Amino acid sequence: MKNKVLTVIFALFAFLMMGNVEAATTSETDEETYSVVIVHRDSQSEIIVAGATITMKDENGQVVETWVSTKEGHKVSGLTAGKYTLEIVSAPEGYELSKDVISFAVIPTLQDGREVTIYSKAKTANTKVGTITVTNIDAATKKPVAGTTLTLKDANGKVVETWVTDKKAHTITGLKPGTYTLIVEKTTAGYDVSNGVVKIEIDDECDTISEVTIRHTALPETADGIMLIFAGFALTIATGAFGMYKLSKQN
Repeated sequence: MKNKVLTVIFALFAFLMMGNVEAATTSETDEETYSVVIVHRDSQSEIIVAGATITMKDENGQVVETWVSTKEGHKVSGLTAGKYTLEIVSAPEGYELSKDVISFAVIPTLQDGREVTIYSKAKTANTKVGTITVTNIDAATKKPVAGTTLTLKDANGKVVETWVTDKKAHTITGLKPGTYTLIVEKTTAGYDVSNGVVKIEIDDECDTISEVTIRHTALPETADGIMLIFAGFALTIATGAFGMYKLSKQN
């Protein structure tokens, strides 16, 4: 009987000890976790902005989560106590890509589910405009050539202006930064053009006037034509003079 009592006591003691060991192991391995709410806002108006791709990393540089912001805050759960970073890897339309890396800490003493804010700055509209001056000249004489039809188009192929050249340079103002194309639509009679299509870049600063020169080369037929005109004119004079001479001899 005594041996049975001792056996029961020993079994109960062993059971209690095993329970203590399990409790201790559980308390050591089950680390408490927390959550935060990430909100992406406009740096000026403080309104929530959707469309930003945001990445969260832990203090070892490992990616915790990547998501695209919405009009509501994004909740990240299962975070252990420690340091974390936020970075915008893709900015929403109309906003600059921020190079700032936001650091924050998850601390047990702070409120669980607290808000962490990351900001984006809206792009500033560029109000600067550029100017293009076009000169149309004879490549040999450097003199202006009138009568050429020119067209300026923007990067989308939209016609900005079409005009016929005169003896003066033509200036176009109020041009937004971008790529433009100057096209010779129709050359002046008796000329050929070496640069019939010209690309023009207006940078964001618009701090210089873009000067473009269209050079014309006189066609060989033009010179021959002039000679034929002079020859015909000379022949007419000679024929008339000869006729007058014959008439005077008859009289």
